[in-house]
Amino acid sequence: MGTKSYVDYCAVQVIPGKLKALKNLLKQKGHEQYHDLVEVRGSEVSFQGLDGCKIITYWYDGFYRFLKKMARFVIGRVELSTSCPGDEIARIAFKDGQALIELFWGEWEIYRPDDFIRGKE
Repeated sequence: MGTKSYVDYCAVQVIPGKLKALKNLLKQKGHEQYHDLVEVRGSEVSFQGLDGCKIITYWYDGFYRFLKKMARFVIGRVELSTSCPGDEIARIAFKDGQALIELFWGEWEIYRPDDFIRGKE
């Protein structure tokens, strides 16, 4: 583990009427560091900033909390891979106000951000 990830596919859209709320979320104290990872362009959301980051199991609690909050404002999915065969690949799905993290370690397993959060807010 510890391999850097690459965004292979990203189709995340802002839910109609939620753009202002999403932009406010990005401006909230403590979320400034995610501006480099997540970019809102009109009704589309880009996760290209995740290119080169360590894959999901190395993300910090704050990012999992951010994904959980962000799920109220967006729909769609992001697919990540690594350059290392046999290493984990992942998807982040935003659906029905929830963020689901799907990891493939021989078979697909589905998690919620809370499954990875180690500390208290």
